[in-house]
Amino acid sequence: MSPIRFVLRVNKDVLAGMEQVLGDLEAGITLTQKEAPPVALDLAAKEVEHVFEIEGNPQWTALATDTQKERRRLGFGAAHPILIRTGSLLRALTDPASPQHVRRLREYAKRTVGVMGTTDFRYPILQWGTDDDRIPPRWMWPERYTPEETEFLGLTLEGKMLDLLWDNTSQDRHRTLPWLSVEED
Repeated sequence: MSPIRFVLRVNKDVLAGMEQVLGDLEAGITLTQKEAPPVALDLAAKEVEHVFEIEGNPQWTALATDTQKERRRLGFGAAHPILIRTGSLLRALTDPASPQHVRRLREYAKRTVGVMGTTDFRYPILQWGTDDDRIPPRWMWPERYTPEETEFLGLTLEGKMLDLLWDNTSQDRHRTLPWLSVEED
């Protein structure tokens, strides 16, 4: 049996179509670069929500007995969830609709940097604790990531960026172009 050989013939229409696709890709990359910081901030907010759900990374110190009594008296769960009574602190850290939420994009040397935080007065006290150790530090941002967590976050951000890039490049309109004709030789 003789091998099958294919001949690729590229005509002017195909070259023009390829130029159009490359132009759309370039425009899509530019738009996606502008959308990357907000996507990263949304991912960071989800990570903070996860830290609250698992009660710390590293694990938060259990609430003091007096705090548990006060929570019970006020109608909240005595010991859990730590740092959540009404949810206002978590919303202040993660929800752009909260008046205490801070989320800004800043331009530095041709780079856009996302800044996220809160103006809630409780945050620094609960995050770093008090000098007298009456309130222990409870890190609301992950202190460090394992290699697996780093890979997961990277892949999550990469997937979101690829989805955005696809949406921003108008590639669907190129699916019917006569890219190439293949003939048996």
